[in-house]
Amino acid sequence: MSSSEAFDFNREKVASLLEKEMLMQGWQATSLARKAKLHDHAVFHFLNKKTRNVEKLKAIAEVLGKDISYFLIHEEDVKKRPVYDDIPYNGQLVREAMQVVEDIMQEKGIPLSKSVVDNFTETVYKHSQRKDRDGKISREYALGVIEYALDNNLVTCKSS
Repeated sequence: MSSSEAFDFNREKVASLLEKEMLMQGWQATSLARKAKLHDHAVFHFLNKKTRNVEKLKAIAEVLGKDISYFLIHEEDVKKRPVYDDIPYNGQLVREAMQVVEDIMQEKGIPLSKSVVDNFTETVYKHSQRKDRDGKISREYALGVIEYALDNNLVTCKSS
């Protein structure tokens, strides 16, 4: 599964958030695409809802100073999830947890899938809210959770 298939993100919301960030930061589509080292029309493709290429979106997000999860996780979507009902919601912390989880999964060669990333993100986020209470995501805790899942065959590496 390629990264672009791992997330079924809403093209409307991605386009809307991208347009908002471009306006706030003063970017034109062509100059943003060039800065991200993409084809001149790459940003237009997102704005016109014609692509869902995660790798290109990640490059654009980096130029905008955003984590890709900013475009893929929408605060109102996460708030609707009952999984977070019992703890305070912090959208930025959820995005940070997702980024840590994705990074570790890629390092370990675990295929990114929305359900697996969501499950790990939920666990790591809840830990940060219940145990640490300092508003920080523990990479060590996330690594431990993912390694436990690997050791117990709950997830598999690409080479498996």
